Amino acid sequence: LSGDATGNLDALSSLTVKLENDQVELDLTGSLTLQPEFSASGAAVAHYIDPQLIYSELQGQVTASAEVAVDADGKLTANQLRAEGEINGTVVNASGDAELAGNYWRCSSCSLAVGSNTIALNGYQDGGHMTLSVSLDAPELSELWPGLIGSATAEAVIEGDGGNLEIDWQHQDFAVSAKSALQYNEQNVSGTVQSATVAMRDVDSWELQRPFGFTLGGQGTSLDSSEWSGELGRIRIAELGVVDGNVRILADMQNIPLEAGNSFLPENYRLSGTARADIDLRYEAERWNGTASWVQDETSLRVTEVNGDISTLSVPKAEARAEFVDNRMIADGVIEVDPGVSGKLQFSLEDLKPDAQLS
Repeated sequence: LSGDATGNLDALSSLTVKLENDQVELDLTGSLTLQPEFSASGAAVAHYIDPQLIYSELQGQVTASAEVAVDADGKLTANQLRAEGEINGTVVNASGDAELAGNYWRCSSCSLAVGSNTIALNGYQDGGHMTLSVSLDAPELSELWPGLIGSATAEAVIEGDGGNLEIDWQHQDFAVSAKSALQYNEQNVSGTVQSATVAMRDVDSWELQRPFGFTLGGQGTSLDSSEWSGELGRIRIAELGVVDGNVRILADMQNIPLEAGNSFLPENYRLSGTARADIDLRYEAERWNGTASWVQDETSLRVTEVNGDISTLSVPKAEARAEFVDNRMIADGVIEVDPGVSGKLQFSLEDLKPDAQLS
């Protein structure tokens, strides 16, 4: 820490401060008033900002600058905020004007560009009231944040304690679009998914049949009952949630086309057939209880060899069932493969932990 100052006990008309450590170098130039009330203003430039300050998997360097001011009430203003640099090999730029004071914050004409992705934000929050608009245009989500995949566009508008969200996400053979109404407070975000569509390669789109509610944050995440339908199949989710560390899943699926699994297989492997499933699981007091079953009907696996030859494996019947009792799992399965081959499997796990013993 080093610096120079010119002034008296009431005010410093000229102030220069330099702060250096292993992760950032900060230069401040401006003025400081102590009497009759405190205020400070000037220019701030931060060099060599290490993005690992935000997240350990981010690497690179960023430089940021702004015209800053602090008043007697502690309100921090950063106008003409600019940032540029490189994170994980991707060029990053940001701009906007911002204010922060206690439970109040404002971001005006704020934008962030990470590679080909852009985020625009404009609005403020004052205690429990928020007025905010956010837009996302991300053709390459993996550049935006480590671990994200695909591409997405989104628009969100919040006014007071309510708002709307529209999102479209795509990745290879999958596409999801949804529209939701939001309710916001300081504890959680809740709302209603009004419409949604899930599209997959080789399978007709799945449509949400009726709106359903959801709650995020607070003591957990929960979804109200929902039903999805494709050309032939149906998925019904009666309960799904994680609240206070407890998990509840109650769902059933009928006539699910196995072609939906082709996106996870090599190109020369193609599945066909249908499946049905029932899930009734609870996790409470660190114990799993419930049942789960899976049944495939008239499964066919077609394999195309390098030389163009095609072979087909026919599985008329495949069933699996598991029962969970106080963290103990007992499972059995049956499979039939043409021509005339069948088998059965039974096993149990005494305790559902990473070191569980199989018998």
